[in-house]
Amino acid sequence: MQAPINGCRCEPLIHKVENQLVAAMEEIKAELVAVQDKMNSKLGQVENKTQHQLRVLDKLMAERLSAERVECLHRLQHTELERNEGEKRQLSLVGELKAWCLLKIQNLEMKLSGESRSLRPKSTLSTSESLSETLDTENLHTTNDCKTSQTPPQSNG
Repeated sequence: MQAPINGCRCEPLIHKVENQLVAAMEEIKAELVAVQDKMNSKLGQVENKTQHQLRVLDKLMAERLSAERVECLHRLQHTELERNEGEKRQLSLVGELKAWCLLKIQNLEMKLSGESRSLRPKSTLSTSESLSETLDTENLHTTNDCKTSQTPPQSNG
């Protein structure tokens, strides 16, 4: 085909296509703005929901921490009570063991003093007094000796 002498007849078509293209671009831009607004709205909703969830989680965590703190204090108090009860039981057993050992010592002294009266005169310091002093100064050693010679009465504690 040859081009017309008076100019191109395509120019009105080109302008029409240009106008359609510009209109389509404007429509796409408007649609993009609408989609962007919609996305911003959704993001705002998600942000609000997330903030609410964070506040709820913070509150739950604070409640759980508080409950755990209370539980920890209860466990500490329970442990302290058990320790105190153990110390009381130990002191009671030490007292019982000491009394038992002293009784055994007195029984031995009575046997020995009965035998020694028939053999020799009584000394100025009795065996009981001597053993009591030894028991006070060497409590652990005497306690172990008493345990090996005879078994003490069992405690109900």
